[in-house]
Amino acid sequence: MKTLLFIITFLIFSNPNSFIEEANQIKLKSIEIATKNKDGSYEMNENIQNLIESAEKFLNFEIDNIEIIQDQVEDSKENYIFLLLTSEDNGWKLATRIFEKNQKVYPGTEQFPIQNLENMWLAPNAVVCHGCINGCNPKLYKFESQLSWFCTNSETKNECLKSEAAKLQAD
Repeated sequence: MKTLLFIITFLIFSNPNSFIEEANQIKLKSIEIATKNKDGSYEMNENIQNLIESAEKFLNFEIDNIEIIQDQVEDSKENYIFLLLTSEDNGWKLATRIFEKNQKVYPGTEQFPIQNLENMWLAPNAVVCHGCINGCNPKLYKFESQLSWFCTNSETKNECLKSEAAKLQAD
């Protein structure tokens, strides 16, 4: 047992970057959701259907449209991408953070990749905006060096609502 532990420790410390990179690639391959094409567009893969089913179960409404959007953090020069899922009447919008790595797209952020699709819809990764079909769009802003979601109001109404979900841990 000590020999095995020594070998594993030696392998990790002999080339830690390679070990970490391989571990990250293994973790991320399971939930790759899209590929970025050379023209900058995105092509979603078969995992997107599992993601839609997970979102519909979480939200209890049918997803009519799904797209990847590139945006800039409000009052910042920082860019980000997110997945936007909308209802048929455009009155409900669910946004969740995604990131690119080696032309592949994954849920979450590079620092905190999501391993379980059900966790994709929890704060701070995701937000639901609802109440108005025109406007009421999700956007990120920076507050005290932290990124947070907000929902824009429409030009005619001020009725946009923001909802976030968090998983509570039982003791």
